[in-house]
Amino acid sequence: MSEGPGLKILGEISIQERKIPKTMSLESRKRAAEVLPAALVATVERLNETIREKLSSLGERQVLLSDGRIDMEAFRKENGGPHADGTVESDRRQVDGKRTEYGKGSESLRPGEIGEMALFCVVNRILGARFLATRTAEYDDYEHLVDFMIVDLARDGKPICAVDEFIGDEEEADSQTRNRIAKKKERLRREGGMTLRYGIESKDGALSLGEYCGLSGVYAAATPKTLERLFTENIDLASGSGNPSEAEWAFFAEVIGSVERYANDDAHLPEDGPVHELIRVARECIDTRKPIGGG
Repeated sequence: MSEGPGLKILGEISIQERKIPKTMSLESRKRAAEVLPAALVATVERLNETIREKLSSLGERQVLLSDGRIDMEAFRKENGGPHADGTVESDRRQVDGKRTEYGKGSESLRPGEIGEMALFCVVNRILGARFLATRTAEYDDYEHLVDFMIVDLARDGKPICAVDEFIGDEEEADSQTRNRIAKKKERLRREGGMTLRYGIESKDGALSLGEYCGLSGVYAAATPKTLERLFTENIDLASGSGNPSEAEWAFFAEVIGSVERYANDDAHLPEDGPVHELIRVARECIDTRKPIGGG
């Protein structure tokens, strides 16, 4: 299967005396750097407006940062959030240390980040009339290995967690990659779900901020070729209206396919639970080629 955590696009891997490309071309990366900023801003503005409407304690503060990540500052008690200031400060120090450890924070846009940002924009464009999909706070990304949080606005419940890795088909990956994916999947099952320090819950038509454990989690993937197509065709990822392009549908369908394969393989995910409901709705959109609420 092609699911796995982290949304990292690997370098070239030699398989059976041939090389399968696992990264994006320089041209498509440059195009992504041109397209994504406007797409992120437009998507974040729409989502922050939705969140403010359903989270009365928020006031004018925004929960999402400009890159689609959860803003840890919104969770401070002094800002109407659930966490003590000391907790947020401690978590920030851990994030700073992890950034240094992993060498993040450079100005160049890495393929893994391109994948996360593209997925954020495309999922919200297609499912946004019902589901709220955000990138997680940096703390949850580093400490809990969770990349995305998805909230079903049409039903009460805690968020779904998603961990993503754009590595291509798992059978094409080397043994080290397969072992890493297997270990992280086993960790999810062993620990009884995923954890979010900075999460959002839906209840009675409103939203609330909190910390959650034992959350349903899925793994999602798409091939670099499908991701790259988003930036080699003239696509307006910033648009919140109109029908998505065929490249967007292909990308979305590949991701949902990997989520479905993982969910069908996990007996702990109930058929009537939030993950399978997400898949059902997404499949309907794919089959009809219409976003939720689309004409």
